[in-house]
Amino acid sequence: MESDSVHAAVENAKRRTSVFVPSEWDTIVRLARKKKQYTVVPMKHYDFHDLKCLAKSLFPQNIIDLEGRRIQWMKVK
Repeated sequence: MESDSVHAAVENAKRRTSVFVPSEWDTIVRLARKKKQYTVVPMKHYDFHDLKCLAKSLFPQNIIDLEGRRIQWMKVK
C-alpha cells in the first residue's frame, strides 16, 4: 500500500535526525523523499471541530434491541 511506503520513508528519515519539538515533524515528513517530496499541510487548533453536539442531535442516545432492552451506545456530555 502507498501509505506503508510513506510511513517507511518517514521512519527512515527520522532515524537520520533528532526531533526536539513537534514542529520539526513537518520538515522531516516533507524531506523524507529526495524526489517528489511529500506535501505537508500544517494544521492549527481551529482546524479541528468538536462533533459531540452534532452526534447528539443526529443519533439517538438510547437504542432498543430486538428483545426490548435499552442499549446506550454513545455517551455524550
